[in-house]
Amino acid sequence: MIKNIFFDMDGTLLNMDEEEFVKVYYGLLAKKLAELGYENAKELAKIILSSSKIMAANDGKKLNSEVFFDYMKKTLNFTKEELEAPLQNFYETDFNKAQVTTSKIEGMDAAIKTLKAKGIRLFLTTNPMFPKVAIVERLHWAGLDENDFDYIPSYDTCRFAKPNPGYYEDVIKNFNLNPSETLLVGNDYEKDIIPAFKLGLRSYYLTQDNIDKKVDLVGTHKDFMEFVNGIK
Repeated sequence: MIKNIFFDMDGTLLNMDEEEFVKVYYGLLAKKLAELGYENAKELAKIILSSSKIMAANDGKKLNSEVFFDYMKKTLNFTKEELEAPLQNFYETDFNKAQVTTSKIEGMDAAIKTLKAKGIRLFLTTNPMFPKVAIVERLHWAGLDENDFDYIPSYDTCRFAKPNPGYYEDVIKNFNLNPSETLLVGNDYEKDIIPAFKLGLRSYYLTQDNIDKKVDLVGTHKDFMEFVNGIK
């Protein structure tokens, strides 16, 4: 019986041209940080991009946000105190311009509403490399809202990132969930499905391809919506 569902975001709840998103997002963020006095926008964008890789390698001793700000201090000599307000302003304003690289996945917002109506607890398990304001903004792009989920991650609250199973394990422990009653839905086999298997979670792999990989359930978004309607 499924009582809990973990949802990835990009490619699962929200269509995204990842290459174009990275280009637009990091360009906008570099422009914002240039206002602090760092004028080499191209180099700045590379440093910001590499910060994601640093957070992905977090060993759990620090929060992802601490890893991020430590890296910014080391590479740009910007302190957390200097960066927090400009970053908050950026995610509340200019970040929305990156929405052009995304689009809604028709029907997934309705699927979320259906699952909530059935009493299933929903957990957003997108990669926690952003502050909460940025993650909630991306939910809006998908036609969803913060109140649709029992849990929303952020780099301020998480100490691991995908594909580290510790990320999902922390959610399981913090909410006292039974892995056998929990389904993970995602479109990335390496980052979503493999960690799910390691923790004993069931998985639904969203793909249009014919696959020869270990997975509990597999199908397109349309297939998943039919699956949702069949849950008792």
